[in-house]
Amino acid sequence: MAGRHGPPSQTTFYLSLATAALRGLLVVAALALGFFVLSKAFPTGNGGPVTTPGGDTGATSPLPSPSVAESPTRQAPEPRDPSRIKVQVLNGTEVAGLAGDSAEILEEAGYDIVTVDDAEAPYDTTTVFHVPKRRVDAQLLRDAYFPTAVLEVADPDTKVDITVILGTDYAESAGTEASPEATST
Repeated sequence: MAGRHGPPSQTTFYLSLATAALRGLLVVAALALGFFVLSKAFPTGNGGPVTTPGGDTGATSPLPSPSVAESPTRQAPEPRDPSRIKVQVLNGTEVAGLAGDSAEILEEAGYDIVTVDDAEAPYDTTTVFHVPKRRVDAQLLRDAYFPTAVLEVADPDTKVDITVILGTDYAESAGTEASPEATST
């Protein structure tokens, strides 16, 4: 009889079941691969562009960095002993000796001062650059000694933990004025 099929056999039933299971696995694998590819293409992170010491003239990144308190799943790292924190102090003003005076204060507080020099460019706002793992230490240093400073993440190749670039705001709050001589640390 044309158009009629015979009764299904047990073999065709199992073959259909295996095919359906294989199709289901392929769909699940495709979805997992799709999520993986999308997560790599559009990562979520803490950041905008990074401003590095010696880079531009004290501009800040357009996106705020999340503070340690904003992350409910991570605990804030404990601050380090100041003697184990390598700090460089750079003078971004025309006030001679400002970086040297500030470095002396930080050294008396126990910080390991490795460089005291002039910044490559002038800074209006004091900026404290830090390597990502030293954010808490940078916040403590800023709060204690440079309350008007902004925090920025440093270039990953930076050889120190924290770089303080003194800006005009710090010079004005310290009550100092630029000397007529050439600028120096």
